[in-house]
Amino acid sequence: MPLLVGAILSILVFLLWSMLHAADHARLRLLIKGESERITAIVDGDLRMRIPALLRMARRWDAEGGSTRTAWQADALGYISDMPGFRSMSWIGEDGQLRWSVPADASTPRLADVKPQHGRREPFVGPVTQLADGGRGFALYFPLRAHGRPDGYIVAVIQAGVWLDNVLMHSDEINLDRDYGLSIRLGGSELFSTGPAMDVAQRALWRQRDRLGLLNRHLLISVWPTTRFFERTHSDQADMALIGGIGVVLLAIYMVFLYQRASYALQRGEVMNASLKDEIAERHRVESALRDSESQSRAVFEAVLDSIVTIDVDGRILSANPAALSMFGYTQSELLGHNVSLLMPASVGHEHDIYIRRYLETGERRIIGIGREVEGQRSDGRRFPLALSISEMRVSGERRFVGVMRDITARRLAEEEIRHMATHDPLTDLPTARLARDRLEQAIAEARRAGRQAAVMFLDLDGFKPVNDTYGHVVGDDVLRQVAGRLSEGLREVDTVARIGGDEFLIIAGGLDDGEDAALIARKVVDLLSPPLNTGAGGQVRVGCSLGVALYPRDGHTVDHLINLADRAMYRIKHAGKNGYAFAEPAGKDGGGVEFSGAAAPRT
Repeated sequence: MPLLVGAILSILVFLLWSMLHAADHARLRLLIKGESERITAIVDGDLRMRIPALLRMARRWDAEGGSTRTAWQADALGYISDMPGFRSMSWIGEDGQLRWSVPADASTPRLADVKPQHGRREPFVGPVTQLADGGRGFALYFPLRAHGRPDGYIVAVIQAGVWLDNVLMHSDEINLDRDYGLSIRLGGSELFSTGPAMDVAQRALWRQRDRLGLLNRHLLISVWPTTRFFERTHSDQADMALIGGIGVVLLAIYMVFLYQRASYALQRGEVMNASLKDEIAERHRVESALRDSESQSRAVFEAVLDSIVTIDVDGRILSANPAALSMFGYTQSELLGHNVSLLMPASVGHEHDIYIRRYLETGERRIIGIGREVEGQRSDGRRFPLALSISEMRVSGERRFVGVMRDITARRLAEEEIRHMATHDPLTDLPTARLARDRLEQAIAEARRAGRQAAVMFLDLDGFKPVNDTYGHVVGDDVLRQVAGRLSEGLREVDTVARIGGDEFLIIAGGLDDGEDAALIARKVVDLLSPPLNTGAGGQVRVGCSLGVALYPRDGHTVDHLINLADRAMYRIKHAGKNGYAFAEPAGKDGGGVEFSGAAAPRT
């Protein structure tokens, strides 16, 4: 009998310990996974600014049949200045010879070094190499065409250490070198690594990996926790429950043993009164110790941070720890005896009883023993996400179910933040090129259904580089934020303003009746950026803008084509005098449609 009681209690203790231990491991894995996703989103967001910028350089080359050295070098210098990590940009001719380079003394990979890719007519990434000036890096190759013929490549060399140090190590969003280690590999070669090493087995157990596409290759991003992470996030809940439970089991076994021995002695008449008194006194001491141990176990139950609720086979709540009462906003008397559906939205509460009945009848585990994320409901009706794990146990032969719950609102908010970071520029909080493309797709679809028009406007700031060079990046970044604020506040709520790289922006305007509607918006954009901008300490600068406009369906029907036309129109206004806007021209035409901060005569 003592062993049977001990076995039953041990199983219950082990179940509670397993649930708490699994919940704690799941909590830690979610923290590591969230950090890995956050790092991947930051790197992805940066690449989604760099790659389109280089693509635009290549498309302008194609559209204009080449470029002047001065114009190309100005573009290259602008991108190198705005996007730390670009070591150099070069034009390599189709014959493999270096033509232009910024800076002039830059060491540029030869096409011969990437023979497997040579001859490709789409952008590609070269292998990881040791750069001449130290550190590891890689090159991005963007093929050029002029007058319909191949004209070499733009080669942009990225110095991995400078790039990732700028993107990651200076970010307030992540905790590298403190809580996490990081390794980034490109094509099987290590590109970047930081943080302390970790035991191989432990690293494999906790490491989170994400793959991020980069043209023809993939970046493999690995994140693992440091010793400091475990010190900061360690929880003693499971161990406390185990220690308390072991104490209860041992005392219960001892008490049953004493009861049996006393009963056996009484039946045989082998115990004297004095001995019996001693036995009874010992039993009282054991009972007192057991009560103390039960109090300790109860204290552990009540101190656990996770919410724990037990129910019977009919779904009635039998117990709830303080964490559960606090999380749902009820008192013990308001919960005990009520159906557990009280803690769920009405739309899903009835499903819980169905799942329990189905499990009891068929053994189908829809929710038992399976961790999942559900929606809870507080006493005031507010809904919130929670992680739920349900286990079964038997008490005095009756089946019971124990639910361990954790509010994951903070994690969901972190996930939303990660999604936001992947689609929004960290400097201005404007949408990135990827989100702008999605919005343009939506605007085209809505215009098609309604028989109306949509416009995409390609904006490039005039005179931003001198401001950046004269006042520094801090002022330059502030100018970009002011520009973003003026555009966001000054245009219609339905319009999308996106920063796509450096000092370049896209504006998506839908629901237009004709070209005059687009011209009104273009004029407003030019007017919004005409007043001076503050540089701090009472200083002011003017930047202005050059704006290219393409209309759906008049100028094209696809996102890429319309953006390309708007880009070319922007360059016409840039070359014609700046500070104005120009509409895209039909194929075969040049000039025309250019307006300088004045009245426009757009074609409809």
